[in-house]
Amino acid sequence: MEKGLLAAGLGPVKWQVEIDPFCRAVLERHNPDARRLIDVRKCGRRNLDHVGIVCGGPPCQDISKAGPKTGIWGARSCLWFEMLRIICELRPQWVVVENSAALLVRGGAEILRGFAESGYDAFWRVIPAYELGAPHERERLYIIAHSNQVHGETWLGDFSYYAEAILKKHQGQCSPIWMETADQFIGVDDGIRGRVYRYRAGAVGNAVVPQITRMIGEMIMAFEGQVEET
Repeated sequence: MEKGLLAAGLGPVKWQVEIDPFCRAVLERHNPDARRLIDVRKCGRRNLDHVGIVCGGPPCQDISKAGPKTGIWGARSCLWFEMLRIICELRPQWVVVENSAALLVRGGAEILRGFAESGYDAFWRVIPAYELGAPHERERLYIIAHSNQVHGETWLGDFSYYAEAILKKHQGQCSPIWMETADQFIGVDDGIRGRVYRYRAGAVGNAVVPQITRMIGEMIMAFEGQVEET
């Protein structure tokens, strides 16, 4: 998610929380100056710097169509409530949440309720990868929340206007560099490095299309720009 937000002009990345060692190594390669912590349950105001944007998403195993379908109350996806706790402690202006589109029926309303009770309002939309021209579906729900303490509860209408305009602008515009097949950037399991293959495949499964988060970053920048002008 950070790759796209940075490309839109937001940043720098101050810290990241990732429990998987392989994924943490990938994050370190791309964000060498950021602090990395391991367990979201042990993070909060005491050890995280204040930031303007918090982005992330709970594990999708309990949310996706292939899992137990227990939603954000499941054994792994319930880490959403740790993320919400951190949001309440740090009070960032913006929050970007990403997950399987199945979150719409497996806890999406609970997430929106948590934001509302915490002083945030939210714009949300399912944005599939093919909407930007990629050759695969990858339907994901993106929730963009903003603190009502900054611009009040009237911000959502203006933000929705910019969001829809930017979505329309980017339809079918996915860069060819992201049109590679999975085998090209995961590699082929030759039986020798099967463990690395599995790690890389899992990491790709966790990833998002960076053009989408760049587009979200542009939405935020466009909204903030018009607020400054007025």
